[in-house]
Amino acid sequence: MVRLIIAFFDNAGRPAEKPEQHSARAVVTAQHRLGYTIFFNGAEMPARVSGRFMGRVAARSDYPAVGDSVLISLHEGSAQAVIEEVLPRKTMLARRKPDSDDEAQTIAANVDIVFAVMGLDGNFSPHRLERLVAIARGCGAEPAVILTKRDIAGDALAQRVSQAQNAAGAGVRVIALSGITGEGVPDAAALLPGKTACFIGSSGTGKSTLINRLLGCEKARVGLARVKDSRGRHTTTARQLYFLPGGGAVIDTPGIREVGLTEGQKAGVEELYSDIEALTPDCRFTNCTHAGEPDCAVKAAVAAGAITPERYRGYLKLKTETKPVPHYLKRANQKKPPRC
Repeated sequence: MVRLIIAFFDNAGRPAEKPEQHSARAVVTAQHRLGYTIFFNGAEMPARVSGRFMGRVAARSDYPAVGDSVLISLHEGSAQAVIEEVLPRKTMLARRKPDSDDEAQTIAANVDIVFAVMGLDGNFSPHRLERLVAIARGCGAEPAVILTKRDIAGDALAQRVSQAQNAAGAGVRVIALSGITGEGVPDAAALLPGKTACFIGSSGTGKSTLINRLLGCEKARVGLARVKDSRGRHTTTARQLYFLPGGGAVIDTPGIREVGLTEGQKAGVEELYSDIEALTPDCRFTNCTHAGEPDCAVKAAVAAGAITPERYRGYLKLKTETKPVPHYLKRANQKKPPRC
C-alpha cells in the first residue's frame, strides 16, 4: 500500500505522454463550416486548427484560408491533421464582411490571378465589375475579366466586351468565352500554367462550369441560372482548390451577392482609376474630393468628355467606400454583448 502511494506522488507531477506526432507542410484545399481539407503527401485529408493556434491569432482573417500553406501536426493513429501555423502569405484576396464597417473577410490566399467572372446575360453589370477588379488589384494579384455565356450574347457581344474593358481599365485582359461550347476557354487556360487563379463573381455566372472545362472532368458542382433574371443558386457552397493536370491550380468560390471594399483596398481603387488619379494634382485644393469644389481637374475632364459620367460616379462611390472609418464610429457600430 505504501509503495502504491509513493508511486502515485512520483508520477503526479509528470505530464501524460502524448501520442507520437511530427510537423509537416500542407496546402489548404477547402474551407468548411467546422473545419478544413488539406492536401498532404499526395492526398487530401480533414484538418482542424489547434487550441494553441486559436489562442494566438488576433483576427478572423488570421485563420487558414483556401490556398494557404500551413504547418500541421499528425498524431499517430488519427485520421485528422491539426493545423498549428499559417505560413506567410504572398497575397490575400478579401472583401468587406457583410454588415460590417471595415472588417475583412478572406476569400483565398496566395493567389496569382483573380478572374472576375460575369455573364453576358442579365448578370452583366460594369459597376459590379469595377468592384471585382478593385478587390483583385487591392490584394496584389493580377486581375483578369472572364465574360461567360458568349454563346448567347448575340449582337451585344462587341459592345459588352468594350464596356467591360472600360470598367476594368487599361492593361486588364478581358476574355469572352463559353463554358458550354468551349469557345474562348483556351485563352483563359493559357494564363494558368504554374499559377494559382481564383474565380469570383455572382452565382449563376458559370464559374464551376468553366472550372470543369479547365480540369477536363466534372469535379465542381454546377447549377442553372433562372431565366427571368439570370440569377443563380449557390451551387458552390464552400471554397475549393483544384489542381490542374497541366500545372497550376484554380479556386472555385460561392457566388458573391455583396461586393464590399475595405479601407485596406484603397490602393486597388486608386490603381483601377489611375487615369482619374493622375488628374488630382491639377485640382486647386490638395484635399479635393472631386465632388463640389471649384477648379476641380477631374470634374473638368468629365465636362470635356475625357471621362464618362458613369466612370466618374463609380470612382466617387468606391473612394468614399474605402475612406477610413473614424474610430468613434467603429466603436458606436460595434454590437454590444448581451446582458447576463
